[in-house]
Amino acid sequence: MEASFETIVSALLGLVATAVVFLYRYSTSTFHYWKKIGVKSLKPLPLLGNTKNFALHKRSPAEVFRELYNKFEGERYGGIHQARTPVLLIRDPELIKQVLVKDFAYFPGKGNHPDLKGDPLTYHLFNLEGEEWRYIRTKLTPAFTPGKLKVVYQHIDHYSEKLIEHLHEHVKNNEITDMYDKLVNFTMDATGSCAFGVEVNAMKDKNSEFKKMGRRIIHANGSTLIDILESISPILPKIFKIPTFPRDVTAFFRMVIKKIVEYRDENHVMKKDVMHLLMLARNQTNEEESKHEDPQVHQQICNETSSDIRDEVVLTAQAAMFLRAGSEKASTTMSFCLNELALHPELQSELRTEIEAAKEEYDGKLAYEIVLGLKLLDRVVSETLRKYPLEANIFRVCKKPYKIPGTSVQLDGGTKVLIPVYAIHHDPNYYPDPERFDPDRFTDVNKSSRQQFTYLPFGEGPRACIGKR
Repeated sequence: MEASFETIVSALLGLVATAVVFLYRYSTSTFHYWKKIGVKSLKPLPLLGNTKNFALHKRSPAEVFRELYNKFEGERYGGIHQARTPVLLIRDPELIKQVLVKDFAYFPGKGNHPDLKGDPLTYHLFNLEGEEWRYIRTKLTPAFTPGKLKVVYQHIDHYSEKLIEHLHEHVKNNEITDMYDKLVNFTMDATGSCAFGVEVNAMKDKNSEFKKMGRRIIHANGSTLIDILESISPILPKIFKIPTFPRDVTAFFRMVIKKIVEYRDENHVMKKDVMHLLMLARNQTNEEESKHEDPQVHQQICNETSSDIRDEVVLTAQAAMFLRAGSEKASTTMSFCLNELALHPELQSELRTEIEAAKEEYDGKLAYEIVLGLKLLDRVVSETLRKYPLEANIFRVCKKPYKIPGTSVQLDGGTKVLIPVYAIHHDPNYYPDPERFDPDRFTDVNKSSRQQFTYLPFGEGPRACIGKR
């Protein structure tokens, strides 16, 4: 019995040792990549690569990649590893231009893998690629024409008045106010109206089911774990079946969209919102579809889209994307902006004077066109997005072998590239004293003198943020 026990222990230790050796070799098997193709790189750690502090949740991705960016001072680019995945970190604005614009065909997407069945809310524009991305983006673009934005502005103006009333109540009661919380409610009300055509009432109804589920979409953290697992192996998230969004949240929004679509179809309701545009795209005639630039691929998309399930998923995913982006990004940016204005009372006073003067000139109303002409406001928002960009990092995946211009370096198809937006926005070579909040960086003179592709709050090129305006 004793010998048998020792045999079992020895066997277990042997298995553990074998597993450790296998894991080590697997996690380091890509570490020779940058040397092989002649790219200067940083020495990675087994399992963790060069992003240890991100993987261990000690630092934010923005800070981690800024540190790595600074280690390649004087270089156009450098090689790093996110866990075991090789990533080309780009510093040179001209090369950024090549990747995002001129050579877009080589870098058409982020390499995300939306899961239509297992994680349907991931099937949105930001994650799609190829002809399907092009098709849906084309159908959504009309939502952001100046004419449509005027309608959106009316929604925002309406809910702005409600926000002011809500804040007055707190002021009267001398209450401490969490502005981020209030702004999330405000943007959820406005975005819910613009995207879904529904009254969310997040500012007043604490028990609103839509509000609760909307907040869970905003704060969904499944994507962080998915990113870590994908950096080890792209198949791991699917093996473990980890959804980006909680399943009950997905079920709730699928139910909401289904009811909205059924009601509008049955009652012939037409509203000037994103949902209407999506429904129009769904109902296109075969004659319109045949005009697409790639009929064969497009016909495949349309055939797949003809099923009720796929229609519902596409509609739900796009609407949920607008809710998340419109609420999270806008409320976060406004929170940072208000914080900076609180820290700079003279600037706050100057901005208030500009706005009040415009209101007085136009009978107390700030129309869409008037807001566009508020130059100090534009500079303040631009500087906020410089210091606190919406996306700290832009990732692209090389679709096919790509030779870096002016070099002999050729990236293999499937190689990840990283544009560290936060790091570039805080590079003193482009923005002296980068931690200082200075809207004058965005005067016409300063903007024209700054190197292109060093200000990327919305990205650039065909995949630039559709909501940039």
